[in-house]
Amino acid sequence: MSLDLDWSLLDEQLADGLTATFSKALDTAKRPDFLGPISVSSFDFGIDPPSCEISHIGDIWTDFLNASGDE
Repeated sequence: MSLDLDWSLLDEQLADGLTATFSKALDTAKRPDFLGPISVSSFDFGIDPPSCEISHIGDIWTDFLNASGDE
């Protein structure tokens, strides 16, 4: 089985959206008093896609199904 990643679809617009989403999530997250504001200033997917390999395909973990309400 192979996995074909079209790395060209991961563009600057997506990176900017992820930067904003992560910054907003970090801004509203609870953190210890000794930590000040946390933000993401940039996000870059790089030029070369990662090498991915599926090492195991098995049964679905039953707790995963129960957590989603599918019993």
